[in-house]
Amino acid sequence: MNIKINTITLASSNLKRSLSFYSSVLGLTSKGILFDFSDQLLFEGANGVSLAFSLREETVPNHLASPPNASECILTHTTESKTEVTRLLQRAEAAGAEVINAGQEEPWGFVGLFQDPDGHSWEIIYPFHE
Repeated sequence: MNIKINTITLASSNLKRSLSFYSSVLGLTSKGILFDFSDQLLFEGANGVSLAFSLREETVPNHLASPPNASECILTHTTESKTEVTRLLQRAEAAGAEVINAGQEEPWGFVGLFQDPDGHSWEIIYPFHE
């Protein structure tokens, strides 16, 4: 069976802050907080994969057995250059993220890591190609 992921939903304590953060840091576009569901936000992505946010008080009681932590998962965003990794990490920090790794070379690429204001971990990578 092939894996087909169409939406990744993250819990948010503040949808307006999530909208502002992901618009300014990753340049994602959204139609805003969904009016039919005042507790959801959707960023439609490429190739049919979307990033959604739902208010934590609505999401956690219904779907998660434990409180969030940084080891839940790491989301990865690929860039076109080392410079772009550094710029994106700087934008994330300016928008309220905690930069965990400001960028370092690994065997697979130049990698940085931040946690968004809700504690979700993001790996920002410029992959080395052989």
